[in-house]
Amino acid sequence: MVPREAFRPLLSEKGHTFRAFQDASIGASAYQIRLMDVLDGVYRALQCGFFNFSDFDLTEYEYYDNIEHGDLNWILPSKFLAFCGPSSEHLTVYKPPEFYLPYFKRNSISTVIRLNKKAYDARVFIDAGIQHFDLYFMDGGVPSQMIAEKFLKITEAAKGAVAVHCKAGLGRTGSLIGAYLMKHYRMTAQEAIAWLRICRPGSVIGRQQTWLEDMEYWLWKCGEAYRIQHHGDGDKIPRHAFGIYSIKAKLIANRKPVANGSDIVLPKGVGFLKYLLEEETQDKEDATSTFYAASDIKPICKKTKLNRRRDFKIPYSQSSPRSEVKAQSLIVKSCPSKKFPVEKHEEVLTGNKRIVQTNKKEKKSLSICNKKEKETKEVKESKEELTQGDHLNMIKTMRSRVTRQLQKHDMKQPIKGNK
Repeated sequence: MVPREAFRPLLSEKGHTFRAFQDASIGASAYQIRLMDVLDGVYRALQCGFFNFSDFDLTEYEYYDNIEHGDLNWILPSKFLAFCGPSSEHLTVYKPPEFYLPYFKRNSISTVIRLNKKAYDARVFIDAGIQHFDLYFMDGGVPSQMIAEKFLKITEAAKGAVAVHCKAGLGRTGSLIGAYLMKHYRMTAQEAIAWLRICRPGSVIGRQQTWLEDMEYWLWKCGEAYRIQHHGDGDKIPRHAFGIYSIKAKLIANRKPVANGSDIVLPKGVGFLKYLLEEETQDKEDATSTFYAASDIKPICKKTKLNRRRDFKIPYSQSSPRSEVKAQSLIVKSCPSKKFPVEKHEEVLTGNKRIVQTNKKEKKSLSICNKKEKETKEVKESKEELTQGDHLNMIKTMRSRVTRQLQKHDMKQPIKGNK
């Protein structure tokens, strides 16, 4: 069943519409994801083997989605894990990096990418044999060309799965993982955002949504070139043998028999992740030769006005003033030390003449500079107090507490029929 067929029974004769999927911005947002986009995202995920309804461990998903248990979610099986940024500071909702090491080792995490400011010592991961990279860009902002390209190169070269985080693990994290999905699975921006928000609610925030849309054609072309180089066919989309939170995959990893009674024995010296990668490589031969963007059937030759001008250049690159607007607005140069010529005028007081020196230009310049410094200080202080990531984490913490209270209340309720 294609998405439009699934959507048809939901249509009302009276013309009622469903509310759009809005991002988690603090302010108002003009960018919305429709229900149809969500269905398209799920359809594409099924085609690529991102998940399987009959082989999905809901208990594990709900457990680790809780902020108390790490606040982490798998986006792409055996490849991408998005999680809340660790912190070594005490009395915060954030977990220290040591908290994640056991889970990372169990799930073959080989690389950690940090997109926010340093809040922990990266040597904790490095000493555990996990590669660590810093690709910082501003909270709520979009990555530069250099960061986007470096992220794709690092993740494509990673030997195991990649764990990505920013402050809350939503905006910056979702944007770059979304770019990978669009490049390697030819997802549209709407499909990628929809899938990210299904796996990790709140992902991709503000102008990051528009950035992914503008990146769409460039990423598709890069993905086509990558597949031609590595697989000999630009239209061959990879398909995963096991989806995220796969029960069968865990049974195989633990050398236990699966539901149908068969027992897959791994060759000696072959790790589970390597086995999965080999299975997926064999499965690529069965990938769809012509792969359109779900039910919208958007051809790969789609170009926006921006892409016609820039072709293969990433929108919002470092040379683009649009990418640096927010950063520049927070930078104020030091006050000018230049001395302006002094103007003199005479002021008559009680019959005596007094010379008063004034400097109108210098006074005006200092006034403007002081005003800018004051505004910058206020912006900086407000940023340090609460970022957008902090607000989102507060919401998740509050929801977690409400859930626990409801669970406790349900446990206290007596079962009907018992005295």
